[in-house]
Amino acid sequence: SGSTLTLVCMIENPTRYHQPIHWYHNNKLVKKSGDKQSDIKYSLKAKVESTLVIRNARYTHSGNYTC
Repeated sequence: SGSTLTLVCMIENPTRYHQPIHWYHNNKLVKKSGDKQSDIKYSLKAKVESTLVIRNARYTHSGNYTC
């Protein structure tokens, strides 16, 4: 089994209305599954943080991630 991979996306000074944050892996939308989950935290300090956690990371999880 692979390790746990944690990626963080931080958005400073987001728009007034909270928009959903989506994660992409090699330009394809990441869908939640048994080994992938995401969490979004809103802060009163004018920043939004989204965390993507991949459990049991494998070679197929390698590539470019964007949010």
